[in-house]
Parts: sequence; structure tokens; C-alpha cells
Amino acid sequence: MNLGIRMKVDRFLDSNDPWIFTTDELKWSPSRFDDVSEEQETELILSAHRLIFETCKTCSCGPFVIGTACRFLLRFYMQKSVKDIAPIDLAPSCIFLACKCEEIHLTLQKLILHTSRIRSRSEDFPDGEEVTPVHEQYFDEKERILKGERDILRELNFDLSVELPVRLLYDLVIIFHPKNSSTARALFQIGYGILNDSYTIRRLHLCYRSSEIATAVYYIAAKGSNVENLVLEDGYRRDADGSRYKAWFEFYKCDVHRVRECCDLILDMYEAEGVLSIDFEKR
Repeated sequence: MNLGIRMKVDRFLDSNDPWIFTTDELKWSPSRFDDVSEEQETELILSAHRLIFETCKTCSCGPFVIGTACRFLLRFYMQKSVKDIAPIDLAPSCIFLACKCEEIHLTLQKLILHTSRIRSRSEDFPDGEEVTPVHEQYFDEKERILKGERDILRELNFDLSVELPVRLLYDLVIIFHPKNSSTARALFQIGYGILNDSYTIRRLHLCYRSSEIATAVYYIAAKGSNVENLVLEDGYRRDADGSRYKAWFEFYKCDVHRVRECCDLILDMYEAEGVLSIDFEKR
């Protein structure tokens, strides 16, 4: 058996979660063996992420499709090099497959129309080029998307299960704050924005569990919000029967040190732009 294939098989058999990688594995992704630097690989994947976000926004696919498509893209390039297939070419296939997984109806014709427009925008053609079934390149793009979908399924071993942080964040918010309250709405709205921004951090979504990411985002949203009288549950308060309330980081049984690492990664992204700066506290 080919050594690369054997390593993939062993990983799926031996790991509880085959899609959580170490920093060394991330550093030495397949692209590195094709003489592609980590910076070059990251930039190529970020371009594909931007296409996913803009296409899903234009097609009203929703946050679940965005999150699932981004995860498919990140996982694929931990199995294959960016030289095997360009991330910007694989992005439409990720969207198409994610729509199927999330049961969102998106026709291939509509997907090709919008991705082609977005990718062909320029100063001379700000609206981009319209590609319809009457154009010859439409069929080339259709075949490319369908082939990319098959490539994703093969490289991911048909494992399409994705636990999205946005779902876990919602559950976390309504556990600690009354559902439909202004506090819950404000925290989820801020957290949702942070999660969307966080997809640019490859290490965050490849090296940490969704529960750890959701918990970190909840903390940052709470600390960075302007909600009055907002207090994070610290785990020291007890009810009338003497039972202890869970702390904010205990709901998903997260290691607080790994949650802190997630917070640091997100805050580093914002602090580089001077947007947000808070200190991490356990309590």
C-alpha cells in the first residue's frame, strides 16, 4: 500500500477525531512537499474562503453552508497540495457539497453564474462575466465542480460530518442567558461575527475542537460587548439546594487552557488591526 494512503488510513483508525491536527502536522501539510510555503498556502486558501463567503451571501445559503464549506476546504488541503488543485477552483465544489449536507437547495447553474461573476470582476467589468448554459465555458466549469466534489469525497473518506461552532455557540448562549432576551441576542450576534472572521485562522479550525472554539468565542463576545450587568458564570455560585452552577467553560467540558489558546489566536487576529483588546481571565 502507498505510504501516504497508509498514513491516512491509520489516522482515521487510530484517532477519535481524525480532523483535529497538531501544529506540526499543520506546519508540514502536503503543500510543503511541493515547495509551497505556509504563507503562500494560507493566502491561496484565504482567497478561496472569500469566494465561499461572497457566493453564499449572494445566493442566501446561510451560515451553516459557509461553515461547512470552509471546513471541507481546510480538511481537503491537509490531504492534498494546493498544486494538485487550486483552492479557488475547489471552492465552488465545497459550496455545492455543503449545500447538499445542510439540505439547502442551490442549483449548479445558479452556483456557476454567481461564482463566475465574482471571479471575473475587474475595473472594466465591475459586475463580472455572466456564464450561462449557452456559453461553452459553462460546461467546463460544470465538469470542474462535479470533479472537485468527487475529489473532496475521496480525500475526506466520505466523512462529511461537521460539528459547527455556530450551533454550539447558540446552545451555550441560551443556557446561560434567557432565550430571546436582549443579552442573548447581542452575545450571539457578536459571536456570530467573530466566528465568520475566525475562518481566516487555519490553525484555529484545524487544531481545536468546535466546542473549544465556541466557548472561546462566547467569552470574547461577553468581554467585548457593551451589555450592562453581564456577569460570566464562574462556577462558584450555588442554587437553593446547594448544587453548584457550571462555569462558562465547563458546559462543554473544555480544557480551559485550550480555550485560552483559542482566545489568543482570535485576539491576535483582531489586535493586529487594532479592533479589539481584552485580557483573558478564567473567572
